[in-house]
Amino acid sequence: MTQRSRNDAKLSPSILIPMLLLVGVLAATSGLAGDHPGEPFSKARFDALQSEGALILVDVFAPWCGTCAQQAALISRYQAAHPEAKLHVLRVDFDGQKEWVRFFGAPRQSTQLLYKGTERVWFAVAETRESVLFSALNQAAALDQAAALDQAAALDQAAALEEAAALDEAAGG
Repeated sequence: MTQRSRNDAKLSPSILIPMLLLVGVLAATSGLAGDHPGEPFSKARFDALQSEGALILVDVFAPWCGTCAQQAALISRYQAAHPEAKLHVLRVDFDGQKEWVRFFGAPRQSTQLLYKGTERVWFAVAETRESVLFSALNQAAALDQAAALDQAAALDQAAALEEAAALDEAAGG
C-alpha cells in the first residue's frame, strides 16, 4: 500500500461544513457600509426631506448584520427597478447612532421605517421578503405616482383639445 501525499488529503465533512458556513457569512457581511444604499442619517437631512414631503426609508443597519446585507440588496434592486419612486434612504448606524436608534424605536438592527413626508407609513424589523418590502414602497410611492398620472392625463387632454381645435380650424370650421 502506498502512502498518500499531502495533495491527496481530503477534508472531512466535520471540518468542511463549518468552513463553508464561515465563508458564506463573511461573503454576506463584508463591506456592507460601503455597499449599503443611501446616505448616512442626519437630523438636518431627515428634516429637509420631511418638509419636502419626500419618500424616506430610514434603515437602521449594522455592518456586521447579515439580515441588513439582504435588505441592502433589496433596496438597491428596488431603486434600480423604480427610479420614478424617488426613494431617499437614510442609514442609521445601529452601533454608532444610538440616540437615533432610540428616537425611531428600533428594537434591533435591520429595522426599517418608511415615511411619506412627516407621516410614518410602514415599520418592519428583519423584513427580507422582496414582495413585502416592494409592496410597502410601491404603496407609499403611489401617492406621488397618482399625482403624476393625474397631471399627465390633464396634459394629454389639453394636447388633444388643442389638436382638435387645430384640425377644426384647418378644416375651415
